[in-house]
Amino acid sequence: QQVDRWMRATDPANQHLITEDSFDRLGEDRWRVINGTWEIVDRQLRQTATSPVLSSIASRVPLNGDFELSLRLTIHGGERWKSAGFAFDVTDQQRMGVYLSAYAEGAKVQVYYRADGKDHYPAEGGTPRTVSLDRPTLLTVRVRGSQVHVLVDGAHALSCRVPIERKSGLWELFTYDAQASIDDVRLTMLPAEIDLPAPGAKPTSVSLDEAIALR
Repeated sequence: QQVDRWMRATDPANQHLITEDSFDRLGEDRWRVINGTWEIVDRQLRQTATSPVLSSIASRVPLNGDFELSLRLTIHGGERWKSAGFAFDVTDQQRMGVYLSAYAEGAKVQVYYRADGKDHYPAEGGTPRTVSLDRPTLLTVRVRGSQVHVLVDGAHALSCRVPIERKSGLWELFTYDAQASIDDVRLTMLPAEIDLPAPGAKPTSVSLDEAIALR
């Protein structure tokens, strides 16, 4: 733990840090439960209820501008959809988000958005992906303007543009019909020197050694 704190403190990327949480507790100064049964289990934020409704917990830290968010996500089960992820620019009528789904008939990673109270799942914002239950996945989301770049376990998964204008709002962690665990949440400003792949760029993979190092 001391080494980890030292490495974080000396990491140049921390100059861009907005917030991070390793979930040693569920701090009310950081989070507000919107819906669902959220609790801390073994230093992980865990959603234990399974129902076909959106269960979410919102950060009290506002999110504006370009950013990068990373988190470790483990889906344990669910009735059907088994989906969990992250949403941003959340208002009464609008939100954008990224999620993993372990749906048996089509597991995937998906970018979606809500406009005028209706959710949209653009084809260019989704790609098939093996999502194994009880196996942690490192999910990284980079957003610059309307472009969303998603990495899974450190490898490029998809890049797309969301066809609505971004608005300042809160950000949430959520599940849909899923029991899931989330930890190591880290939110930073997106450095200008990071290049995002062009929308529609094909997914890539990393070697086993690279994946182990990332985890």
